[in-house]
Amino acid sequence: MQSGVGRPRVIDDVKIAELVKYLSQGNSTVMACRQARISTSTFYAELANNEEFSDIVRAAEGVMDAMATQLVYRSLSRGSLDTAKWWLQRQDRREANAQRMRAQRSHKRLAIKETHQKTTGSRVVVEPTSQRPVSFEKYKTTSRTVAVEGEQTI
Repeated sequence: MQSGVGRPRVIDDVKIAELVKYLSQGNSTVMACRQARISTSTFYAELANNEEFSDIVRAAEGVMDAMATQLVYRSLSRGSLDTAKWWLQRQDRREANAQRMRAQRSHKRLAIKETHQKTTGSRVVVEPTSQRPVSFEKYKTTSRTVAVEGEQTI
């Protein structure tokens, strides 16, 4: 692995195995790095520069989500009223947050549009984009496809 020239890599196969272990247990990135004895700056640099490492990390981070989703599904399929109430409340919060984020993006884009019109005197047309599917197939923890809601773009 080492070419014998330069500084040895901080994140080797042993460190990657440790990170996968801690991340798949639900630890935060900061905690996983601390337990694997690497700095978060080194972790994020490797994440940005190494696509294979990035895929491994994302898959490890998804393990707990997949397990939790399975438990919720099992509980709902058994007819748990408490789980059903929790799920519906969570979905309401997610939808409310999504609506808030869309509104914030829309206001920001309109402000940019108005600033552009004032500074250049030109007219900018804002058109909505269509829904576009995002595939998560390369991650081993899930195989679902999510549709991203259409947004207005400048």
